[in-house]
Amino acid sequence: MVDEALLAGPTADEAAVGMTSTVPAGTTVLGVELDDGLATIDLSGEFGSGGGSLSMFGRVAEVVFTATQFPNVDRVVFWMEGA
Repeated sequence: MVDEALLAGPTADEAAVGMTSTVPAGTTVLGVELDDGLATIDLSGEFGSGGGSLSMFGRVAEVVFTATQFPNVDRVVFWMEGA
């Protein structure tokens, strides 16, 4: 469930009020592991491409807020390409 929501982007209602995604096009979820409230999310290398530090903060926040909307996720760890 978490992996499907991570890259879905804004809903039609969210887009209608101007919400967008900061996650770079082509980013894929390589895996999600859940263990005692910790979601370890492995994303493809595209996640780290393009933009500056503000863009990276935005995309990290977007993934964290998306993952932690689920009651079984309290914390998030990021991996890119398995590392």
